[in-house]
Amino acid sequence: MYGAEISKSTISTITDSVMAGMAEWQNRPLDSVYPVVFIDCVNVQIRDGQVANRPVYMAVAVTAEGHRDILGLWIRKAVRARGHFPTDQAALQCVYLAVMSLDLTGTGR
Repeated sequence: MYGAEISKSTISTITDSVMAGMAEWQNRPLDSVYPVVFIDCVNVQIRDGQVANRPVYMAVAVTAEGHRDILGLWIRKAVRARGHFPTDQAALQCVYLAVMSLDLTGTGR
């Protein structure tokens, strides 16, 4: 992937296709208890007037039944950089797709 060039419109088209699934995931009910919760971060580069590194924080939990559940994704503003996602939303969608692809059922568990 390094050195590959993808247009902003291509990235937008790809990430727009997951909006319905992402909205459903964001509005699902959460379990009342999670025995284990992991908090992690991945840095992405986003253009918002200028290119900036932005950390995307992830909360991933293990349910009482032993399934993985993605609790949330959050972006925080940070410093300038080169190479980027066109928007914060595009970055969240790409991280969402990457995390969901780790799950063969596609349900986030």
